[in-house]
Amino acid sequence: MSRSHHTMLTVGYCSDHSNRKLEQFGYFEPVVHYLIGVIAGITGVLTGYPLDTVRIRQQTEAQNFYRCCSSIIRNEGMLGFFKGMSSPLVSFTAIHSIAFGVYGNTIKLFDNYHNLIGSFIAGNLAGIAQCCICIPSELLKIKLQLQMNNKQKLYMSSYDCAQKMIKQHGFLSMYKGTWITVARDGPGYGVWFVTYEFCAQKLSRDGTASSLTSSQLLLAGGIAGIMSWICNYPSDVIKTQFQADDSMHSYRKVNTRPDMPSLTESLNV
Repeated sequence: MSRSHHTMLTVGYCSDHSNRKLEQFGYFEPVVHYLIGVIAGITGVLTGYPLDTVRIRQQTEAQNFYRCCSSIIRNEGMLGFFKGMSSPLVSFTAIHSIAFGVYGNTIKLFDNYHNLIGSFIAGNLAGIAQCCICIPSELLKIKLQLQMNNKQKLYMSSYDCAQKMIKQHGFLSMYKGTWITVARDGPGYGVWFVTYEFCAQKLSRDGTASSLTSSQLLLAGGIAGIMSWICNYPSDVIKTQFQADDSMHSYRKVNTRPDMPSLTESLNV
């Protein structure tokens, strides 16, 4: 799961759990839940996207955080931090719905939410399920984030990028990096959900997330995000480098070139 997904997952899941008085809206409760999720997702994308762009640049170029930021501001302006943002903005609602829907329905097969093994399994399935939307969304995002010359743009937008890729390489080119994304997001979501549920049990009075305050929910989500980020970061670097290079057709070639950053590059971003 990418950094922007961590932010969206934390904000979205915590906001959903923190709204425990929505029953007053009656039949409109699902609509209110949906709107809260949309607002939370947009907030997550907007706040985390500049750092996500820096992360992508660092994963594909050997330069530090300061040099990367300075280069973007000098050559592309502040808007350079937001290249390709339309892709995650459009796709986050579907990703959010699939991930939470699969998790919520799978966890019911176990005794209850206290079952941490069940949380991990349900999280894995949720992560794998959302890959059908996540893979093309992140591929388009990466292609646009790595366009550093504003005067010689290959792609004008996410839609233009998708059109050209499908025309030149076929529809399946939109799913380049499928296996490494599945290998990243399955365990990544599993670790996130099991860590979140574990923290919720330890922080709450009755062992459930329903009794947590907003600050406790965000703390649990933040810890879950850090743990998941550490566990799946190397696979995220491999995925980024593989999807960024059109000439690369084998995972074995990733990180073998001398100009490629290490698998822990930009871990602090």
